[in-house]
Formats: sequence, structure tokens, C-alpha cells
Amino acid sequence: MPRPDPPDDCEEASDYKAGDAVYYFRSGKWRAGIIKGKGGSSDESPRYSVTDDAKGDERLVGEGDIRKKN
Repeated sequence: MPRPDPPDDCEEASDYKAGDAVYYFRSGKWRAGIIKGKGGSSDESPRYSVTDDAKGDERLVGEGDIRKKN
């Protein structure tokens, strides 16, 4: 199943900072969240610690799975 398009009110960014409002892709859908900071990196891309707006959970998300809210 292909990944759904991200919401219209966002864009891919080259760098994310703590406090940025974002959408991140997880478990088949785009979710709203806030960047808490860099959380390390994998071989492919940096990872960021993101707090989920709805649940309050914090998780590491790869840069390719994040879009900055406009």
C-alpha cells in the first residue's frame, strides 16, 4: 500500500529545530507533533525526537518522515 500524501499545510524542510510544529508519518498515517530536538541519526538520515500532539508520547522519527507545518 503506498504512503498517503502529507497534509496540504506542510512542506519538507532541510533542518528542524526544537519547537517546530510538524507532521510525522507513523503506523500508516500522518500525525501532528512538535520537535523536541535531535535524537541521533541512522545511516540514511538524522532522527528527531517528536512529541505527538494527541497522545503526548515522545518518539524518534527519521527526517524523511517529517514535514514542517506552514
